[in-house]
Amino acid sequence: MASYEQLVQDYNPTAAVKTFRCLLYGGSCSGKTTLAGSFPKPFFIDTDRGMRSITVAGAKFLRLPETGAFATMLAILTDVKNARGPFGPGGKFADRQTIVIDSISALADEYLMAEIMRENKRDPQVENAQRDDYGRLKIALTQLGNLIKDIS
Repeated sequence: MASYEQLVQDYNPTAAVKTFRCLLYGGSCSGKTTLAGSFPKPFFIDTDRGMRSITVAGAKFLRLPETGAFATMLAILTDVKNARGPFGPGGKFADRQTIVIDSISALADEYLMAEIMRENKRDPQVENAQRDDYGRLKIALTQLGNLIKDIS
């Protein structure tokens, strides 16, 4: 096994990406959405219907459709990552500096899982999710997570 000393690299701050990612965690009404609204030029993907706590003028938000939520999320995050479409130069949202998914748990539970269950011919309002539903949810969240990691 190689020594870890060979894996150590010098940090070069001039080559560092000038963005950061932040996960806010807390109980209901603890101020997560309000704090996210204080970040520069936010674009909210509102899955929690929590926009009423935002008082910043100019914040943009999108409420996901009940069907096609995963495809919409993929499209948004891919456009942000590649600076294209409405997030590209001259696009309607080119000035946005912050992307907020509010909240990831509501996205997973209320949108993606429901969509997956409907695709698997199960009614999310009356049936419980099955093992294959959770497997597909994990794959979907991994895809979205990888896109988020690649945004700079």
